[in-house]
Amino acid sequence: MDRDELWIHLVLRMELDPDYQQALQNLKDAEPAYLALLETMTPENREILERYIAASEALDDPLIFMAYQIGKTM
Repeated sequence: MDRDELWIHLVLRMELDPDYQQALQNLKDAEPAYLALLETMTPENREILERYIAASEALDDPLIFMAYQIGKTM
């Protein structure tokens, strides 16, 4: 399966998966308050917060890969 085909399958699953859809809705619901909070922060504090969020999100990549590897071997 090539990369484009994999992406199409993933997008279809994302659209149909209730857990993913709930997580996406939670993010959308929280976004206005998050953006309003950012506007009250100094640029320096905003940068600190954004770097922390990015580092937290980056933890997902190796975790997802490990889960994939476990799934392939079981």
